[in-house]
Amino acid sequence: RLEHISSLKTYPYRAVSYAWGSPKDKAGELLLGERKLNISSSVQGVLRKIRSMDDPCPIWIDQVCINQEDGIEKGQQVKLMQDIFANASHVTVWLGEEKQSDRGAFENSQISDKDKFFNMLRDREWFRRTWVIQEVACSSSKASVHVWCGNEEIPWERLARYVMHEL
Repeated sequence: RLEHISSLKTYPYRAVSYAWGSPKDKAGELLLGERKLNISSSVQGVLRKIRSMDDPCPIWIDQVCINQEDGIEKGQQVKLMQDIFANASHVTVWLGEEKQSDRGAFENSQISDKDKFFNMLRDREWFRRTWVIQEVACSSSKASVHVWCGNEEIPWERLARYVMHEL
């Protein structure tokens, strides 16, 4: 169910950080009232994941919440990104669906295979994006930040501590 929320300051919400993928990637459609919105496979995947968690928390995801055809609106919204992630009660980092080569990289919120884990990080587009610093670093210390790869999840703090320790 999609709803328009005029102010994110009124509700706890989940902000999603992800890689868009190819501009030609149109995996599905969302129905927005009478309008249809094309979404990428990355957005489709993360929305399915969040929906499966049975979490009623509103979601802020740029591909849906910003009119991508309106350059003025996009420019205005980019200026708000820091606040959007800073005020989120949850931040979901979506690395995408799990690939065969990722299996066993992390399980049950623990890194289980160091080589697979670092190969997965290196291969994921999310880690090559410019905005990730802003999106994760600006999240409030009170926010719950989790990294998802398919059905596997790890808290951001655990991932960051592990990477810092291993480098």
